Amino acid sequence: MTSSEKPKIRLLGICGSPRKGNSLFLLQQAFDEILKAYPDEVEEEIYVFGQTPFAPCDACGAHRRLKGECRIRDGFQELRDRWLDADGIIYSLPVYHMSIPGQVKCFIDR
Repeated sequence: MTSSEKPKIRLLGICGSPRKGNSLFLLQQAFDEILKAYPDEVEEEIYVFGQTPFAPCDACGAHRRLKGECRIRDGFQELRDRWLDADGIIYSLPVYHMSIPGQVKCFIDR
């Protein structure tokens, strides 16, 4: 990158549906419009729930001993790192019983 080049904005799209259906379709539509409007300014990444399990928080308190790190090893660590690296996040979530899907809730709680 030259000194006159601006760094790209890193957008993370999170599809909270365990299926590749309407939530993913709508997320891709949003990214298509963003990339049309800002073709050289945005770097996109889409994460789809459903392929990797997420355990619920069990309130063990291990994160205090482990300098903020959760003792449970699953998909949380990978998504957390992507989430922290992003400049912006777009969620596309189905509504289950007036709430978000359980896997997404497990991620947010941890």
